[in-house]
Amino acid sequence: MAVCIACVAAMLCACGNPRTSYNHYCSTLVEGWEPGDSLKFNVATLKTAGKYQITLGLRTSVSIPYPYQSITLLVCQHWKNPERTFRDTVNISLTDEHGDANGSGVSFNQYTYEWKTIDIPTGSCGYITVNHLMRSEMLPGISNVGVKLKRLD
Repeated sequence: MAVCIACVAAMLCACGNPRTSYNHYCSTLVEGWEPGDSLKFNVATLKTAGKYQITLGLRTSVSIPYPYQSITLLVCQHWKNPERTFRDTVNISLTDEHGDANGSGVSFNQYTYEWKTIDIPTGSCGYITVNHLMRSEMLPGISNVGVKLKRLD
């Protein structure tokens, strides 16, 4: 009986959210993310038109601490069908007013930032690039950056 329950739970978890069209993380060197090192997220052709929530994810290391209270990112969207390009600067606060981490986790702190809603027509595909705009040559403590697209309607 316990095996059956575990199998059903695993199948339900494996299905995911049907409205989530894309969810991927790219790794950076936790010892230092270089300013020119673009993280690229390829979004396959979307089959359903609609409003999509773009959420940015960030993981910081506990063993190699991130030295700042926030991070500034350059996020570029390049879409085809129709051809469109958007560039935005995004500032994400990683601590509260006392300097304590806003993220949760054990060996990594996980942060999510619901960034932007965009109308995407059927058949669109493209890619999103993320770079940091911090003044440090090598930005320590960031282990992963992610992008998630979720259809809202």
